[in-house]
Amino acid sequence: MAIFNLLPDDPRRQEFSLLLGDLGKVAGSEHDPAVWLERAAKNPLAQPRLFISTGRQEDIYPLSGMFHAACQKLGIQSKYYEDDGGHDWFLWDRHIRWFLGNVLEPIPH
Repeated sequence: MAIFNLLPDDPRRQEFSLLLGDLGKVAGSEHDPAVWLERAAKNPLAQPRLFISTGRQEDIYPLSGMFHAACQKLGIQSKYYEDDGGHDWFLWDRHIRWFLGNVLEPIPH
C-alpha cells in the first residue's frame, strides 16, 4: 500500500515528507500502513480494535476504504463507517456519536 503514491498531487506531501523523510521509501518501511497491518495480523492477541470513519467528500476518502479492505483481507477486525461530509467538525461530531452508540461496549455496573 504505497499510500503516498496514490495521492501524487496532494498538497500535504511536503508535510508528510518532513515527518517521514523520503516518501518514495515509505512503501515496505516501518511507516507503511500495510506493514503495520501485516505485523498486526501475525499477532492476533495483540491487535487493537480499529474504527475507521470517513466522509465521502474527504480527499482521502478512497484510502479509508482501501485501508478497511486491507484489514479485512488480513483478518484484522475493524469497524468502518462512512457518510456524506468533509473534513470538519460537522462530520466528526456525527461520527463520534455513531462510535459511542455502536462501537463502545456498555460499561458494566
